[in-house]
Amino acid sequence: MLFGCSSSTINTAQPITCPIVASCVKPTPVIKTNGDLAHALMDYQHNLSQCQNAHEQLKQCISDYNKFLQQ
Repeated sequence: MLFGCSSSTINTAQPITCPIVASCVKPTPVIKTNGDLAHALMDYQHNLSQCQNAHEQLKQCISDYNKFLQQ
């Protein structure tokens, strides 16, 4: 059958190629001293910051891809 006469659709969308990011880690520290608490807080803040950065990168990548598709 000729392409112009075909009733089937052809998916021409390109796969999205965003960076692969590690999953967010929820630390489970053992806190016995104030020092342990301080280290746990710093680790938590660091992990949260990494998660936020990864999330923003993925949002930006998807947004850029969607803009590309609209061109």
